[in-house]
Amino acid sequence: FSLLRFENMSDTHIARLFCRAMDETEEMLSFAPPAGTPGFTTLGHLTYIHRYITMAGKIFYFPPHYDRIEAIYRCLIDRDVALELNVSTLWRGLGIGMPTLELLKFYRDCGGYLVTVGSDAHEPANLGRCIRQGYALLNAAGLHRIVTTRDGDRCLHSIE
Repeated sequence: FSLLRFENMSDTHIARLFCRAMDETEEMLSFAPPAGTPGFTTLGHLTYIHRYITMAGKIFYFPPHYDRIEAIYRCLIDRDVALELNVSTLWRGLGIGMPTLELLKFYRDCGGYLVTVGSDAHEPANLGRCIRQGYALLNAAGLHRIVTTRDGDRCLHSIE
C-alpha cells in the first residue's frame, strides 16, 4: 500500500482495495488457533491501508465496511487475540490512530476489550512515541485497559 498512488485512484477503487485487505485479514485469522491454545496474541496494522489513503489527502468512510470489520473483530474476540492500536499515524502528524477512534468504539461495541498500543518505531528515536496519546484515544473509546504479553503470559493494565 505504501507504493500505491491513492491520490490518483477513484473512491470506488480505494474501497475495493480496502475490502480486499479486510478479506485477506479475515482469511489469515481463520487459521489462528482457538482461544486457549498457543498462537499469535495480537493483530497489528488492521487499517494499514488507511494510513496511505489519509496521506494522499483522501477521506475514507468506514460504515459501508462495518460488516467486514465486525467479522474480523468477532474472530479476534473468539480467538482471544488482541487488537493493536498503532500510533505511528499520530507521530507522523496525520491526527488519527490505526484503527481510528470510530473503529475503536466499534470494537468495544462488538465486545472487544483486548488492546495493545504500538508506536511502530522502526528506529530508537520513535520508540514509545505518542503512546500516551494512544491511551487517550483508547479512553475516549471506552477502552480503559491495555494488555501486555511477556513469555506467553498476559497482563491487563489500567490506563485511566
